[in-house]
Amino acid sequence: MLRISMSALLFATGCASDGKDTAHHHHNHSDIPADANFSQEASTEGGSWVLSYQTIPEVIELSENFSVVVSVSTEDGLDTGATLNLLATMPAHDHAMNTEPIVTPNGDGTFDVGGMLFHMTGHWRIDVSVESPDTPAERAWFDTICCN
Repeated sequence: MLRISMSALLFATGCASDGKDTAHHHHNHSDIPADANFSQEASTEGGSWVLSYQTIPEVIELSENFSVVVSVSTEDGLDTGATLNLLATMPAHDHAMNTEPIVTPNGDGTFDVGGMLFHMTGHWRIDVSVESPDTPAERAWFDTICCN
C-alpha cells in the first residue's frame, strides 16, 4: 500500500480564484524555497522512484475539494509494492491543510488521494514519502501557487 503526504504534490498545478473576498493573503515570490519543484514529476531523494501526479479537477479552486492521482515508478515500471504518505503544507506559514488527505492504493502503482483542499492563497508544497518492503522511505515534493 502507498500512503501519500500531500503537501508536495500540488505545487505545479495552479488554483483559480472565483473573485470572492476570501480574507486570505497572497505571498510574494521571496517566500518560495530555493528547492521548489513546479513540475508534475520528481525523483525521490535517494533516486529509487519517480513520482508523477495530476489533480482532479485540473485547475484547483480556493477552498474547494480536489483529488490527486499519484504514480510511483521504478526503472522497471510502476511499483505495485510501494506505500505512500502525502502532506500538503504552506512552508511560509508553517501549517498544513485543514483537511486530512485520504490515500487509496489502486494496486497498480497509482494512488488516489482525496480530502485535498487549499484554504489559503499562496505557495503550497506537496510532500510525498514512498517506501516498499525492500527499500526504506524516500521523499519527493511538488510545489504550486494556489488561486491567483
